[in-house]
Amino acid sequence: MPDTNVVMPSDVVSTNPATGKIIERFTRQTDEEVEQLLAAAGSAFQKWRAFPISARVAVYRAFAKTLRAQVDKIAPVITAEMGKILAESKAETEKWGVTAI
Repeated sequence: MPDTNVVMPSDVVSTNPATGKIIERFTRQTDEEVEQLLAAAGSAFQKWRAFPISARVAVYRAFAKTLRAQVDKIAPVITAEMGKILAESKAETEKWGVTAI
C-alpha cells in the first residue's frame, strides 16, 4: 500500500496547519489543461452575462441559501484547512451566506 504522506512534485496538497496531516491531494494541471479550463470559463462567462440580472440574482440567492443551510458541513473544512477555530469558521460561512445575496 502506498504511503499517503509521500508528496510527489506533481501534487498540490491541502494540509491541516494544526496537525500537519494531509487533508487532500490534487494532481497539478498542465499548462495545456489550464488553458482549456480558462477557455471554458471564458465561454461560460459569456453565457452567464447574457442572462437577465433577475436570473443571476436568483442564482446568487439560491447559493446563499445553500451556504446558510450547510454551515455545519462547510465550517469544519475551513477549520481543517486554515486552522481557524470552529466558531470563527461558522461565522465566516454565515457571513458568506448573507453577503452572497
